Amino acid sequence: METFKKVIFAVFTCSLLLHLSFTFIYNFENVTTNPTVRFVVFKYMFPFFNQNNKIFAPEPPFCKQQLLVKYKKTNGNWGAFQNPQKEMLARHVSNRLSPIGMQIKHYDYILRHIYDAHIYAEYYLNNTKDSINNIDSLQLSFLKKSDGFNMAQRYFSDLVNRSDAAGTFDSMQFKVVYIYPEKFKAKALKDIKSTELIIDFPSLPILSGNENRK
Repeated sequence: METFKKVIFAVFTCSLLLHLSFTFIYNFENVTTNPTVRFVVFKYMFPFFNQNNKIFAPEPPFCKQQLLVKYKKTNGNWGAFQNPQKEMLARHVSNRLSPIGMQIKHYDYILRHIYDAHIYAEYYLNNTKDSINNIDSLQLSFLKKSDGFNMAQRYFSDLVNRSDAAGTFDSMQFKVVYIYPEKFKAKALKDIKSTELIIDFPSLPILSGNENRK
């Protein structure tokens, strides 16, 4: 019995130390740049312990958030904005145990980081003098300094590269839409009005498969 207790204690201690190590690596990117280690840590931490940048109590959004994307064909014609998450949510509702839940969480993660990149770019646009006169080029130069923005470019490039239409598009553009309902006034759902905040981003080239792996 004493041996069994020691084994349980050893397993618990090792598990706790491993969890703390993974937490440390997940939150501090400079700890290691080994891609295999970071991949394993991300697969363990992200689905269960990512807290929307909150420590113990994630704060639910008080608005509807949408990340939309549109693609430009090689002939120069732009398609309409689409919401890839809409189909993901429909599949998730039909089967709560499907692995699509991880993709939805990843999509939300990218949305938050795109917004952070926008705030970063807006700050520097308003507080930095630069020789670039084109506002879109200047904004893009600041956005590209954000890992979250670059991750979004790779993510949406991968979406189109894996589709049947791969090779027929060369550019993309995405935007974030926040839909805020009016304050609760004991109204029926159909009578509640809403306002929108739309954040547009400059167009980007679609990355090739080799560029996505960099």
